[in-house]
Amino acid sequence: MIVMRSVLIWFVSGISAGLLGLAVYYFWVLKSLPIGDYRGDPLTNIGTDSAVKSLPEEAVNQKKSKLAELEKRLRENPKDVTAWLEVSLAKKFFNNYKGAVDALEYAKTLAPDDFLVHYNLANIYGFYLRDFERAEENYEIARSRAGGFQMATVYLSMAELYRDFHKEKFDQVDDVLLDGLRLVPNDPNLMLNLAFYYKAIGDKTNAVKYFKKLVEPGAGLGGEQELQIEQEIKELE
Repeated sequence: MIVMRSVLIWFVSGISAGLLGLAVYYFWVLKSLPIGDYRGDPLTNIGTDSAVKSLPEEAVNQKKSKLAELEKRLRENPKDVTAWLEVSLAKKFFNNYKGAVDALEYAKTLAPDDFLVHYNLANIYGFYLRDFERAEENYEIARSRAGGFQMATVYLSMAELYRDFHKEKFDQVDDVLLDGLRLVPNDPNLMLNLAFYYKAIGDKTNAVKYFKKLVEPGAGLGGEQELQIEQEIKELE
């Protein structure tokens, strides 16, 4: 009887161990299975940027948990474009720009007309990866898909890219901002950036012209901002 019981215990334990091993096996197989047609950076990979070590531990753990949650969500629905956008943002937090781009490029195959997908791609390609050609391609598409305030946002980002990073096109900053103003007339951010660009290159006449537009009645500024712009005008005149 004792022998039989020992055998039974061994047999049950063996089944438990086998089931546990099978569960672990299928867990890792599932983890390694592709999500839809995506073949990019693994969704939970945070990258290898050493700067992550200096980030607050709580924030890092939250973003890691977010990636794990998004991976589960995308296994249930690989065509969830919003989730792919969130994956990209989380990877960007870890300075994993390749992973961020991979997620957005896949989102682009799902939603080729999505403004935000192209706009975010343009920013990462331009400001972080210095791939200016791809940045410009995606800005062009984003511009063709933009509506309302989004249009001004695209032109502001393009101008910033040319001003601060793509120096070969620094002299085109005003062209970009003027194009933006033709489509979004009197946008205060476009005018403000244009005025400061002209000031930076020593074109006082045009700098004053656009600073003055910002303090005209109905321009939408007021208080401290308006006082600062009036001071700029006094210094330039």
